[in-house]
Amino acid sequence: MRELTFSGKTGVLLAAVKSPEIRKGYVRLLERYDLTAMEQALQQGDPTLPEGYAKVYRSYLAVKNRKQHDDHGNMNAFIKHGDSSKVSLETARSAVAYLEGL
Repeated sequence: MRELTFSGKTGVLLAAVKSPEIRKGYVRLLERYDLTAMEQALQQGDPTLPEGYAKVYRSYLAVKNRKQHDDHGNMNAFIKHGDSSKVSLETARSAVAYLEGL
């Protein structure tokens, strides 16, 4: 059996899998199906995939999108408590652009 190397989204997703059994299942599916089709099935929530796969994919998305979620909370900390140390430059620029548009 050949050793497969995964990179990009698939590599990150596989790295996030805690269960060796689910990881083996992912690898078997990736060997069997086209990578692009597999990623699309995960993104679209294909009901034919086992629930464990959807859970891992949701965890992957949570980690991937964590910064976006943090910015909202950090802006809230700034507005409520004046704590500017938690606001990124990008978030501050977005807020200024929004306020200038009012």
